[in-house]
Amino acid sequence: MTAVGVAYIRAQETLRPDRLFEDPIAATFVERSGWTPPSEMLDDPTDAPDEIKAFWGAIVAYVIVRTRFLDEYAKDAWEAGVRQFVVLGAGLDARAFRLSWPDGTRVFELDMSEMIRFKQDALEESPAKPRCKRIVVEADLTEDWFPRLTASGFDAALPTAWMAEGLLIYFTPEQNETLMSAVSAASPPGSRFGMTLARKGGLEVPDMPLEGAGPSGEVRSVPSLWLSEAPDDAAAWLRGHGWDADVFSTRERAAAYGRPLPGSAPEGALRALVRAVRV
Repeated sequence: MTAVGVAYIRAQETLRPDRLFEDPIAATFVERSGWTPPSEMLDDPTDAPDEIKAFWGAIVAYVIVRTRFLDEYAKDAWEAGVRQFVVLGAGLDARAFRLSWPDGTRVFELDMSEMIRFKQDALEESPAKPRCKRIVVEADLTEDWFPRLTASGFDAALPTAWMAEGLLIYFTPEQNETLMSAVSAASPPGSRFGMTLARKGGLEVPDMPLEGAGPSGEVRSVPSLWLSEAPDDAAAWLRGHGWDADVFSTRERAAAYGRPLPGSAPEGALRALVRAVRV
């Protein structure tokens, strides 16, 4: 559900003449899910309260900005000579198909088996081909996932660019510590990490009951899946794991990309954008 929602946002952004990125496969993922992909730019027709529209409008803007931010992160990494990339919780990430990777680049995509099957089935309906050596790894990141990565050809002796986009918010703080320790242990100096983190107050969501969201026991909202905010000092947290990090706000990056956020965008809906280098 969350992956398809992000794909929908990316498909919508791809329709804009002033788009911050282009993801032509996103609409294929949306259609495969049973949703109708966007065919034109839409106004906001909902009658939801202004508070809710402002919160979720900011979330949509954040997804667009973080996509551009991590596209640039990947480009900076390969220009620095990195040729081994790992996308943690890859979901419907299509960077292996849409970025201009240098020759010799390997991109590992890790995710759960159900997500991988859905993605592969959708890709069979698309003419797109990977622009790098794409290696898909079935792995549960809350379990012992690293042996599966190495069995797929990952070389821990090489500098690696890791990516965790919209992922860590779904893990507990303890799970994030475990994940960060595993990544750090497999990252020689010069490795890189691009990630997003929920800022303080990022789990405070306006009350938004979902009518007809499914029978009792099913997930009824995305926020019910969110488990953790960023540490008090994200740069210090990463420094403790051996990384030198730059932390950006969504608002600052949006302005830098020529897409400034309205003043009404709630800060609690915005996230931290992080790029780090292993030292």
